[in-house]
Amino acid sequence: MLNDIASVSNHEWAKRRSKKERLYTIASALSNSDLRFNHNIEGGRTSILSLEELREMGFISVGYVLSGLFASAKALADTCAYLLEHGDTTGIRGKMMTFDEFNEIIGLEEKHMLDEQLG
Repeated sequence: MLNDIASVSNHEWAKRRSKKERLYTIASALSNSDLRFNHNIEGGRTSILSLEELREMGFISVGYVLSGLFASAKALADTCAYLLEHGDTTGIRGKMMTFDEFNEIIGLEEKHMLDEQLG
């Protein structure tokens, strides 16, 4: 299989095969390796592969590297638009993280304790 890959330029090989076919070929050729996949980007040139598809190919780790950022950017834009239209965020508070939830995620209590210990 690697000979097949090497016999054609990367551009030609990419044109002749779908993303899924290329990944199956690579994963099969490297089946004794711990395969990781970090290129699932929504809206990119290639279609998103599911976790199940990638597991079946032998990938042990899959990164959806921009999913959280895209979701955060959309939430920020929606919040700003709502605020501009309505003057406050009362109507969308159910979509927002609470103050306490945010503080827990960032570890604020632990930071306060560390600050007290270090003076």
